Amino acid sequence: MNAVTSNQQFQPLPESEEVFDPIACMRQIVEASGVSIEEIAARGNLSARHLKNALAGAKGAKLGLEEALTICQVLDTDAYARAWAKSRGLDVMPLPPAQNVSEDPVVHIRAAIGAIAPLLMMSNAIDRSDADKTKWLTSLITALSEFLNEATALSGKVSVSSNDIKRLDLLAMNLASKGATSSFPREMLTPFAQTVSNVYAAAEALKQFHVPAP
Repeated sequence: MNAVTSNQQFQPLPESEEVFDPIACMRQIVEASGVSIEEIAARGNLSARHLKNALAGAKGAKLGLEEALTICQVLDTDAYARAWAKSRGLDVMPLPPAQNVSEDPVVHIRAAIGAIAPLLMMSNAIDRSDADKTKWLTSLITALSEFLNEATALSGKVSVSSNDIKRLDLLAMNLASKGATSSFPREMLTPFAQTVSNVYAAAEALKQFHVPAP
């Protein structure tokens, strides 16, 4: 999930036997919020009728990932991400704020590049004889490079398209997901989280240049 999980980072915990039921979980969250489905739908530009049917488990009415994300954004909660993470034997940790407050994507791109330096230095704590951990580190650096290349290219354009934004969001999510694919030394968590935070800030800054298709 973007925006909810885009503001979270994961660390492995012992495996949980708890089964994650996305509909039941979201229904609990909505009921506990005290906010009506109609208001959530209005604030999230969703169909209240579809939302009611989906949360009721009505046949043919599915709760999509984007809809779940929107509900979490409207309610400003990470409970959905936490429940999912727990069922996967993971813990959720909020990302730190971006290092800079700026609407200039280049500022955040440079910060992301700067934040990766201490992460790479701390990567020496990784046992390089462990092929899986070495592969994870390589994939992390590759994911960051792919995002930075795309973001840098877009920052030089007058406007960005919807496809540009989707591609950028996928690259950012791919980088963030690397935290859930391997157990890495805890001292690497802070610089990794800061890097991801700067990456998301760059992506958000670039969205101001979005021009909807005619």
